[in-house]
Order: sequence, then C-alpha cells, then structure tokens
Amino acid sequence: MLEASNTKYVFVSWILLEEELIMVKMVFMFNSSTSLFRGGLLNLNHCTAASLQLEHDILRLDLDMIFVTEPYVAEGHVAGVTSLSNVYEEGSPRAPIILKRHFNFVPILISKDIVEINVNVYNVNIICICVYCPPKEPLLPVLEALSKIIQMHPNEVNQEKSMS
Repeated sequence: MLEASNTKYVFVSWILLEEELIMVKMVFMFNSSTSLFRGGLLNLNHCTAASLQLEHDILRLDLDMIFVTEPYVAEGHVAGVTSLSNVYEEGSPRAPIILKRHFNFVPILISKDIVEINVNVYNVNIICICVYCPPKEPLLPVLEALSKIIQMHPNEVNQEKSMS
C-alpha cells in the first residue's frame, strides 16, 4: 500500500473549454528527455480517430501518464486504450488518467469529472488529479470537490507551497 507521508507533489489539472470547434488540442505537455517521469494533458473532444491513436502516441512518445479529457467512449469505456492502465468511472467518463502498467497506483476518487490517484513513481508517491469542468454546467460543484480533495492532503499542499 502507498504511504501518504511519502507524497511529494500534488498535481491538479483541469480544462475550461470555451470553443468546441477544435478536434484535438494539446493543452499541456511535459515531456523532457531528461525527466524520470513524463506526462501530459490532452483534450480529445470525443474524437474517435484521436482516441484510437492515443495509445500509439503514448507509447511512441514514451509518456508514463497522460490526463485525458473528453475521450471517445464506446459502450461505457474509453476507446482505443488496451495495453495501458486506464482509470475512470465507467459509463460516460470525462476525465480519465492513463498510465503505464508498471506504475503502482491506488485510486482515491473516481467520478465522471474527477479522477484522483496516488501513484508510486520511483518510490515517491504522487497525488494525481485530472478534472474536467463542463463548459455548460455550474463550476461550483467541481470547485467544492477540489476543495475537499485539497483538505484531504493538507501536508502535501503545504509542503508544495513551502518549496516555491
């Protein structure tokens, strides 16, 4: 089991979409060749082709983890990802986290719009949170959920603040 006391970082990422005309948009990519842990954030905007290409691109770019928003969903599951770990709520997920299978992780919160996991990366625990904020739905419920998550991890957030 992962120990919360070893947690070093809190990552919180979310997207507020203003335009839905973009088929696939790379919002954020952290992918340095010198990094021990490589990942990114990608909005697929429910695009079938992009979702089916996703696993190939993750492997080709040697990414360890990617936060995805608005994936293409077939029969309640994120389409196109078979050889990687996929963390999301079955049905109509909007914020899955996809990571390589060799990483140990513990799901903390899994809902349609928020996925929070504790990932062990080279003996360091990382709290990873992927959040989708639907553009036409109230923002307050998502912010309240994020507030609860932060309250669950006060030491990690305070440690991160003191490091900056």
